[in-house]
Amino acid sequence: MRQHPGVRGCPKDKATIEHLNRKGPFYWSDGLREEQLVLCCGACNSSRGTKLLTVWFGSIYCLENRIGTATVAEEVRRYLQTEAATL
Repeated sequence: MRQHPGVRGCPKDKATIEHLNRKGPFYWSDGLREEQLVLCCGACNSSRGTKLLTVWFGSIYCLENRIGTATVAEEVRRYLQTEAATL
């Protein structure tokens, strides 16, 4: 991932914050927890949208980029073991 100082929008290689729990909470004041957030590139974040992670892993984007449970960060694998990952 790269820095893009002063660039508007989200280049595909820009670091973004991914909310693993697609249903929220999305704000600290509502109960958002650090373990529900990871850094990912803008392209992956945009590709996932609101899909469940397990559904997203089966998408053309993930298949073409070899993204799956074996290739994601340990934090994501831990999240996949929680009940929130299935909601």
